[in-house]
Amino acid sequence: MKLDYHEKLIETSTAVAIVTQAGREQKISEKKLKLLEAYLYGMPSDENGCLRLDQVLGLLGNLREAIKHADAQYLTRNRGFKIANVPNVVECVQSPQYANQRDSIWQSTLDNLVQIHHGKTWDGTAPCIIVLSGAAGTGKSETTWLSAFYTLLLLHMLHDPHVEFAHNPGSWIVFVCQGIRESTTKDALFDKLQYAIDASPWFQENAPRRKDFNLELQWPKKRIKVINLTGQFNAGLGKDVFWAGLTEVNEMPIYSKSKRLVNTDKTQLDVGQGMFTTIMNRLETRFSQVGGGFPGKLIVDSARSHVGDFTDRMKEKAKKDKRILIIEKTVWDAQAHKYPANEPRFLVELGDDHRPPRIIPSLDRALDPELTVTVPERHRQRFEEDLEQALKDFVGIPTHATGRFIPFPEKITAAQVRYVESYGEARPFKYEEISLLDMFGEIAAGEAVDWSKLINYSYFDQILNKTVPFAAHVDCSLTQDATGFAFGRIVDSKYVAHAHVWDAGLGMVREMESIEAPVYQIDGILRIIARPGETIDITLIEGLIVELKRLINIKYVGADWFEAMAMILNMRRAGIIAEKFSVDVKPLAHFEFKHALRDDRLIMQPHKVNDKEARALKRISATHAKIKIDHPEGGSKDVNDAVVAVMGILSLTEGLQYYKEVERETETDSFGQAIDEDDGEDWTPRRRRHAIMARGGA
Repeated sequence: MKLDYHEKLIETSTAVAIVTQAGREQKISEKKLKLLEAYLYGMPSDENGCLRLDQVLGLLGNLREAIKHADAQYLTRNRGFKIANVPNVVECVQSPQYANQRDSIWQSTLDNLVQIHHGKTWDGTAPCIIVLSGAAGTGKSETTWLSAFYTLLLLHMLHDPHVEFAHNPGSWIVFVCQGIRESTTKDALFDKLQYAIDASPWFQENAPRRKDFNLELQWPKKRIKVINLTGQFNAGLGKDVFWAGLTEVNEMPIYSKSKRLVNTDKTQLDVGQGMFTTIMNRLETRFSQVGGGFPGKLIVDSARSHVGDFTDRMKEKAKKDKRILIIEKTVWDAQAHKYPANEPRFLVELGDDHRPPRIIPSLDRALDPELTVTVPERHRQRFEEDLEQALKDFVGIPTHATGRFIPFPEKITAAQVRYVESYGEARPFKYEEISLLDMFGEIAAGEAVDWSKLINYSYFDQILNKTVPFAAHVDCSLTQDATGFAFGRIVDSKYVAHAHVWDAGLGMVREMESIEAPVYQIDGILRIIARPGETIDITLIEGLIVELKRLINIKYVGADWFEAMAMILNMRRAGIIAEKFSVDVKPLAHFEFKHALRDDRLIMQPHKVNDKEARALKRISATHAKIKIDHPEGGSKDVNDAVVAVMGILSLTEGLQYYKEVERETETDSFGQAIDEDDGEDWTPRRRRHAIMARGGA
């Protein structure tokens, strides 16, 4: 049984043929089949002689039970809907007999409800998982509680919902409201639903609820109730959930330290995902249907928060899961009645991983016309003041720059382009990512390792001065299934007119004028992974560092994971200055990375994972002296952490000679005119190569 079967009609003659066929398969006598035929022709039909599908399927269900139990009494059970004209969702919302919202309901909210209850997903399937997202203030909560009202109405219009959904008659059919806090969903969903039900003449006359217990909305005789759950992600356990509304899932926390992670293979507890999964399991295990899906609805209502949030993940799943419907609207689309069609608008290009969003004068100025939105002119000031935040608030699109630690993603690209301009396709490692076991197999104690499988020795022939100090860093993931490794050096210095330098003593970024700052080069980046059931052999990584030390002057090594001391001691025995170095504890290294990018003081080997992780960096806390730069929940971080750590180590060692204010005479051209600062700082490939060679580079 599906709740939209009353919308589907079947000709009486076709229904007779279906029932007769089923009866003959069960070896019912022709005399009894004639009686069933007469019963069908006696059922109320529309003006075209058609029966509702819920009636026909109900009769077939009764017939099946009658044969199964050898009891003709089953044929007398009333099935399907008990009223002839079941209202659609628009009539339910607008009619004074039902929700009576005709004077306040937005057209966009009605459109949402029609999509949810009468629409189809991309393959023609009725949706049962709905994600309401986009901008704040677009009627998401209103849509959610009105969906609950309509679903409750349909259940009360059935003769017996427990029979229709094969549910134990003594068990409750449960509607759930849940969010970050119980009080939030009470205000946004539960109270509004309660008020509408109590004010509805139809409910008062046909399905009055229990009024002496208001913590829940209960209909004890029908065994139907609405409950408002706490914000605990597993609060839905033990409930026979038929319909659920989850609010503000994009804002729910993700914990990296939780008792619930003990004895599991997970490193994070995603409260929103856990809440969704718990409720989803209750719906599927209690009311699943043939062909997939369930008769009720699971509605997730939450404004967008950040790139990669719950909505983003569900949008990706919806491409393959035919049960999922995504509804996203801008403020002016949802509230179209407040925005005249002729109101002037301006253009915003959304940007992507490689460039930030921007306001553009015309569509022909867009790098990608499909990544543009038109914004009502009345909001221009908000967009000019904070473009990224305005896009999230009004359009419901968190841009790739929103909340990012690196607000200039094009600089990440530029740093890698500089490397390619100097070295072409040459790289110190033959691969960006390897499994040590796949590459070297099982290595016995004392057995020589063929490093030529990994190391491109010709790259190191280009480094003319072998005494230039290098730093390397090893960063192991929390799950120990991936390790980031990087090494690099300082290759030059550059005059910076307006610099920002992290002051560890003050715990903040300090502005400095006219300083000489180091130019970093990250020569090599490698991601080392472990296959399922495999562990990363740290002794092989130690061997890799020792082999690199044979080729270049690896002077410093940092390592960051719980058992790093053993490796650090071995590095010290090899004549390397080694210490535990964590970019998570102090933000110095991340600020060095950011400011070197901004000032065009970084040459970085192209690496896909590092590129992705660098663009995803974000500042997740901002209390005094407790700034933390991290990666999005669920994202990897090991490779970029290794790169950042190399720069941090160099800044604290070889880089100490820099960051001093310098006097600089004004340069003039052949006409005696002052040359602009930036003109003299354009780092051409030829100039860069000369600088690198001067400091032992290629």
